[in-house]
Amino acid sequence: METKNLTIKELNYTTTRFISSAPDIHHLPAYEGIEIAFAGRSNAGKSSALNALTHKKGLAR
Repeated sequence: METKNLTIKELNYTTTRFISSAPDIHHLPAYEGIEIAFAGRSNAGKSSALNALTHKKGLAR
């Protein structure tokens, strides 16, 4: 599979959607495109940042 280098301006975060949660790697959904991970301490604002980027109030809770 060929990958294309994208800039932030080319990505449309407003089409982001929640697929599922997985208790371990064996339950992950099939690859469907770009994946972005947020990591950080508790109360660091990860959910707020994700909701702000996607313009969706309740995507991350």
